Formats: sequence, C-alpha cells, structure tokens
Amino acid sequence: MAFFKKNIRACLVAFAFLNLLEFCIFWNPAYRNLRNLQKEIKYWKTMSKTSLDIAIPKVPTRDQFLDIVEGCRADFLQAGVKVTDLKVEGFGMQENRAISRGAAIDYALLRLHLQGNWETIISQLEGLEDSHEEIYIQEIMLDPTGGEGVLRIYYYSPNE
Repeated sequence: MAFFKKNIRACLVAFAFLNLLEFCIFWNPAYRNLRNLQKEIKYWKTMSKTSLDIAIPKVPTRDQFLDIVEGCRADFLQAGVKVTDLKVEGFGMQENRAISRGAAIDYALLRLHLQGNWETIISQLEGLEDSHEEIYIQEIMLDPTGGEGVLRIYYYSPNE
C-alpha cells in the first residue's frame, strides 16, 4: 500500500494506459463497424431513391417460337453444320397451365439431327445457349457422322 501512495502518478498513468488499451481492443473495432454500417445504410437509402435501369430479359411468346427454331437452323447452316431433321417434341406443359390457371412460361423440346464436325456442333450448341436466354441444351448425342441435340426453348404462353 505504501508503494501506491508514493507513486500515485505512476498508478494513474498505468490506469489511463490500461483504459486506452481496453478502448483500442474492444471499443474501437465496434465503433468502426458502427460507422461502416451507417455508411452502408446511407448508401442503400440513396440507391432506393434513384431509379435503376435494369434490362429485364424479354421472354419470347409462342408466336415467336417458329422464328427461334428457324434462327437455330440458320445458325447451324451458317457454321457449316447440316440440319437433316428437325422435330418439336413436348410442346407446352399442361401441368404448368393447370397450376397457374392462365398465362405461364412453357417450354418445347426441339430435336435436331445434325451432320458435321463434332467441335463445330458443340460450339454452335453452346453459342446458341449463350446468345439466347430462352434456349438451354438438354441433351447431346454424337455419332461418327454428326449427332443429335435436344434443346429446351422457353416461351411465354398467354392466357387462353
């Protein structure tokens, strides 16, 4: 006890140093997080007040389906792949129609029989899938003369 009475100044400095250390360890990171959250809240409030110009993909209608099919065939022919047969399978989804009771997003399966180089066929199928948001590759079967691909093409089917 006598030590503390003689060195009161040293004890006060040590106490102040420990409080500063405690602030740096515990309070300062929490304060920084609070400031970051306040900045983020301010940012999102300004974002909600401004209008966003987001490009919403346009889903083609059933009337445009044949144009999409013809475009697929033309892309293959332009790349040097011969389309020997083209069949539309599974046109529309009746279970979707029953659930939605009106307008719905349907799909049709397009089976293409192709003759040409495998690499060209695969690159064209991937190109179709990348360039058209409504076209997805469902199945590819390759044989020595070419191959066969099944595309799933989505379209908007209005209320009937």
